[in-house]
Amino acid sequence: MDLVSIITATLLVGVCSYLVISPLLSKKNVTFHESMIDEVDTIKKEEIFATLNELEMDYNMQKLSTEDYEKLKSNYEKMLLPIMAEETIVDDVNVAHTIKNIPKQVKKDIENEIANELDQVRKQRGGK
Repeated sequence: MDLVSIITATLLVGVCSYLVISPLLSKKNVTFHESMIDEVDTIKKEEIFATLNELEMDYNMQKLSTEDYEKLKSNYEKMLLPIMAEETIVDDVNVAHTIKNIPKQVKKDIENEIANELDQVRKQRGGK
């Protein structure tokens, strides 16, 4: 072999070895940026509702035990509470007072309408 080829091959092996071994031997601490956003913060209300619906379907199809279902449902409801609380803050006292004075029949009608809409969503997703 030519002397130049031997020197080039030796340098190439040395550089590759350095690039592979140096990160393993360095004692630098890996730090994460403070601006990293927690994944939980990016979950939207609709995604949580969809997950709760999927959990209910899995439970009804007996894919989940009662204990697991209750535990998961509780966790997702806890994640949903701050989002819902943020949306339902009412600044106007009159509006809050009006909401409290809605007749019971109207409340039942609203609850029935919500239940019907949930049934429609479940049917669209292939549920019951």
